[in-house]
Amino acid sequence: MTAPHHRADPEGRRRANRRSLLWALPLLGGFMVAETAAGVLVGSLALLAHAGHMRTDSASIGVALVAVQVPGGKASAGRTAGLQRVEVLAALAAVVSEHHPVDDLHAHAAPSRSG
Repeated sequence: MTAPHHRADPEGRRRANRRSLLWALPLLGGFMVAETAAGVLVGSLALLAHAGHMRTDSASIGVALVAVQVPGGKASAGRTAGLQRVEVLAALAAVVSEHHPVDDLHAHAAPSRSG
């Protein structure tokens, strides 16, 4: 049996991506809730921080779900790539949402020396 060729069936690829994202979002959300509860119960800042990171992951998956909902559309003179750029812009939004400037500040901050 051969693997399916999604290039020949872009709508099939879109359905498969949507199905995968619809499974991933509640799974990730469930783990996020569990980590938040465990972090509060045991007083673990690490668990709470990871749950917060999972929240941004969930938002990225939500953006991807919205992008998958937009139909591909046919190319035209005004839209040479149809509406496929929506997926690229959604990927950019996901990357930007994963970047945490506060983390960068903490990583590059010099240790304080008290005398």
